[in-house]
Amino acid sequence: MTCREIALEHAKVKGFIKHVEKESQFDGRSVLSFLGDFGVGNVIEKSEALKSTSRRLDQLNEAERLKNCRNDAATN
Repeated sequence: MTCREIALEHAKVKGFIKHVEKESQFDGRSVLSFLGDFGVGNVIEKSEALKSTSRRLDQLNEAERLKNCRNDAATN
C-alpha cells in the first residue's frame, strides 16, 4: 500500500466507526430490539465491530510508521 492508500483506508475505518456509533445510539428501534433479545446481541455486535476496527487502525498505523508516511507524505 502507498501512503495515500493507507490514508484512504484510515478514512474508511474512521467513517465506519462513526457509522457504528451513530447506529448504536438509543432510539425507538433500540427498545424493540432490546425487548427481543434483551439488547445483548446489539452490544456484542458493536463491541466486536469496534475491536475489529481498532485492530485495523493499529495495522494501518504500523504500515504508516514502516513506510514513514507521516514524515514523507508528499512523496508517497
